[in-house]
Amino acid sequence: GMNDIAREFWSRIEAAEQKLSSISEEVSRKPYRADGWLRKELLGHLVDSACVNHVRFAFAATNGAYEGPSYGQSAWVTLHGYAQVPWAAILDQWRARNTWIAELITNIPSERLSAICKIGDNPPMRLDELIRDYLDHLENHVEQMSFVPATAQRVTGT
Repeated sequence: GMNDIAREFWSRIEAAEQKLSSISEEVSRKPYRADGWLRKELLGHLVDSACVNHVRFAFAATNGAYEGPSYGQSAWVTLHGYAQVPWAAILDQWRARNTWIAELITNIPSERLSAICKIGDNPPMRLDELIRDYLDHLENHVEQMSFVPATAQRVTGT
């Protein structure tokens, strides 16, 4: 059957997807915090994160270990021009890429979940820890995008 981490991945991605799909194009054009990226740029960063981590997970699962670089997150966001891309298009990419990762995780042999992964200058961690770290990072940013201060909400009627 499905391993525990695959079940967890699917359920956490589905919960995140529900929050992201409730964000409008208009709201996506607003910064998620003062002087921060636009929400659509932050979602684009999660697409970049999905691309990079997909490769990490696949190498670790097939080779039994992985060592690779960190990446220039702001440079990648600028390079992809996410500020000009419709929210719905970025969300489609996010959904597709995380579904693909979920399929990969479903097929990882259980003994490979302990594969050691070393990313940039970070301390080594097991593949299952890297996967959970990926989900924690994703959820943290989804919370930031979902939060709309009361002052920014349009008041309709009285």
